[in-house]
Formats: sequence, structure tokens, C-alpha cells
Amino acid sequence: MYFLLACGTEAPSPDSAGDSAQDTGALDSGDSAAPVDSGDSGQPPPFEGMHLGIPALGAPDGEAWSGWVAGAAATGGWLYVNVDEGPGATKDNTWAAAIAGARAEGVVVVGYVGTESGTRDADDVERDIGRWAAWFDVDGVVFDVVGADCATMPTWYAEQVALADSKDPGGDAFVVLTGAGTACEGWAAVGDVLVVASGGASALAAVSPPAWMEALPPQRFAAFVTAVSADERAGSMQAAVDAGIGTVYVTDDVDPAPFDALPTYWTAEIESIAQ
Repeated sequence: MYFLLACGTEAPSPDSAGDSAQDTGALDSGDSAAPVDSGDSGQPPPFEGMHLGIPALGAPDGEAWSGWVAGAAATGGWLYVNVDEGPGATKDNTWAAAIAGARAEGVVVVGYVGTESGTRDADDVERDIGRWAAWFDVDGVVFDVVGADCATMPTWYAEQVALADSKDPGGDAFVVLTGAGTACEGWAAVGDVLVVASGGASALAAVSPPAWMEALPPQRFAAFVTAVSADERAGSMQAAVDAGIGTVYVTDDVDPAPFDALPTYWTAEIESIAQ
């Protein structure tokens, strides 16, 4: 496991990500990423230093997927994917090719593993972690910790992280925890990135960073913000900055499937962050 810190110059690989992230404070897009013009005559983009953390939950062979990959590559970001409630029961070659293509662009890809708030059978969790590693060669995993008792469950999740590390070629799987919130400092010792807000703008507005969160780099925290209009996008991104959140995904897509298509303002979102 390694910690996502701030901007750097080289993309992490399964063999080097742990050391490079701690040495440079970086999860970067790599040399292969095409530069994105900020359109402001050489001035830095307004949210330079942020990253895109993208719940890429649409089809792996459509326009949205290629846009998500381009955005993550241009901003030193990562993609969160879910084939079929995890890696699925059999290898999906379309997904495997798409993930391989994203990683070739320097994008970190993490796969969803269901945990049922820490109550799922550990053998099933191990099976899914193993399938993600063997079938899709991902960089790490996503655990949803909503509802997990933060007084006891970080230890259980830490065991699953150790398992993911053991199946990673470099021993340093990248771990995202969704639904972590800000009430439990214990999650910070488990995940590389904690998704502390997910939903409409009100979910982001409710984040009041405690002292333990303020002591950590902003890129350790992420927000997935939905139903945001083009006029509200910059304001939502600034609200994330003000809350100490350095990794975002802001979209005008809405429930019940807010992460299956590109935001209509995707180019502007990338350009406001691109390094």
C-alpha cells in the first residue's frame, strides 16, 4: 500500500509506486499522457494540484471510458471500476483490454471488492481480490466501508489490504475506501484515499474537516459530487478545496446512475486541473 500525496513528475507503477509516492508526494499521469491546454495563456489552471478520482462505472468500450482515461491521465488521477459487483464470475476480456489500455497511459486503476461493511466471508473477499489481480492486473482495490463500525472494523479492513498487497507485484496495492466520511480517523491508516463525500452538492457542503484530516495531504481525500450544473462546477470544486479535499469527480449526471456517462463539461473540468 502506498499513500497518495501531491503532484510529481512520474507515474507510479506496481513495482515503484510506494517509494515514488512517498518520496515525491505524487500520483502523476506519466510521460505518455497527452498534455491538456489550460487555455489561459500560460497561467496555471485554477485547481492545479488537484487530481481526478473517477468512478468509471459505464461501459469500458464507449465514449465515456475514453474520456475518463484521458482525464485521469492528464491530471494524475485514478479510475475506480466495477465489472459485475466486483471482478465478476469469469474474466471479461473487453474490460481486461480497457484496463490494460488505461494503465498503459499511466492511469492507476482500482477494482471494486464488496465487503458488506466487514461482514462478508473473508474467503469471498480474498477470491475477488485475487481475480482482480489475476484477470485484470489492476493497481489496487476499492472497499466500500459505509456502515462499518469504525471502532473495530479498521483492523478487519487492514487485513484485507494486506491481502491485496500480497497479490500486487510490488507489494503496494493502491487502496480506496468509499463511504469513509470524516468521523473515524482509523480509516486513514487503512486506505490511501478516503472518499469522504459522495452525492449532491449538499454532501460536499456537509464536510467539516476534523483536525486529523487537516493534518494529512488533501489528495488523501476524495469527493464524488453529482447533479452539478455547468455554472456550479467551479464552485463545487472550490468547496472541495476549502474542505481539504484534493481529489474530485464533479458531474452533472444524476441518480439512479450518476457515474455511467461523462459530464457535459468534461473538457473544462480537465482543463481546470491539468498539470
